[in-house]
Amino acid sequence: MSRYHIIVYDVNEKRVAKVHKILSRYLFWQQNSTFEGYLPKGSVKELLRKVRRLLAGEDALVIYFLTSQKRFTREVLGVDKSRTVGKIVI
Repeated sequence: MSRYHIIVYDVNEKRVAKVHKILSRYLFWQQNSTFEGYLPKGSVKELLRKVRRLLAGEDALVIYFLTSQKRFTREVLGVDKSRTVGKIVI
């Protein structure tokens, strides 16, 4: 079963592009250092295993596991960058 996930990260600029590339294979890019979307449990484990190999001491990644996108609201103040990259937002 797929669950909705939000992932935010703060990594050293040397690794930002690599982390962004991995996450963009699984989720939709929403904002700088923020991705979201539905993932099955196996994909979550795979994604985290790949990212974990890149992280160093000062890096951080936070993943929010939500039971449904319908159980929370999303409000954007200013420019909604997720709408400017041409991907469909679920």
